[in-house]
Amino acid sequence: MQSAEELSQVEAKTAGLLTAIKDGMYHSSKKAKMEALEARKAGLNATLAEALQDHMSRPAVTGILRGLIREIRMVPEAAAPGGHHVELLGERAGILGLT
Repeated sequence: MQSAEELSQVEAKTAGLLTAIKDGMYHSSKKAKMEALEARKAGLNATLAEALQDHMSRPAVTGILRGLIREIRMVPEAAAPGGHHVELLGERAGILGLT
């Protein structure tokens, strides 16, 4: 799905802008770029969330999730249901956007 790929690109650009700002390279134009990226990210997350509700899109969504999740960890924890809690590692913003 094109939306997932574009979401990854938007997240990478956002991270780059944040790094530049942290390094002292702030310009007012960066604020406008960040706002545009955040707006696009919200739109892409909405599109992906809609795809989750469409039964015809589920195979594509499954592929997207596989691309976003790098690792799944089951960590023993006595207080957790089933005695474990699950950690998903990968593209956090993309994963959260799908929930």
